[in-house]
Amino acid sequence: MGLIDQNFDSDKNKTWGWAQYGIRSIILNNHLDGEGTWAIVVSIKRDAAPPFVPSNPMSGMITGMFLDEETADVRFEVSDVDANEDDGDETASLPFTSFHAHRLILKACAPMLASLLGSDDENEKVASVSITDINPTIFHHLLY
Repeated sequence: MGLIDQNFDSDKNKTWGWAQYGIRSIILNNHLDGEGTWAIVVSIKRDAAPPFVPSNPMSGMITGMFLDEETADVRFEVSDVDANEDDGDETASLPFTSFHAHRLILKACAPMLASLLGSDDENEKVASVSITDINPTIFHHLLY
């Protein structure tokens, strides 16, 4: 009985491998014994199960803090009306939309927004920043 035992990882013979496996002429010319009986063993190495990685609740906690007014230490007042284009009456209130954020997350993920806070605001309980000439919906997506 003929037995095909081929090491596909062999660097010695580059002509063998998956591309050459099972070609009839190669089998008949190189592995045929006089009996005409074959035992072909094919084993498939399955990928190992992925390693267990416990879930990390941190991303869910940070997402839960998005726009949370109680824990926020920054408030953005956003309006799509430019204060400079107003009628010159600076006392007129602009239609602001408030977004609450966290200084630490801004410093890590949005340093340009964090730079708007300035270093002297760190002693305030809630720093407030006014941003005009941007649609509040767009700022919401930017902040998220």
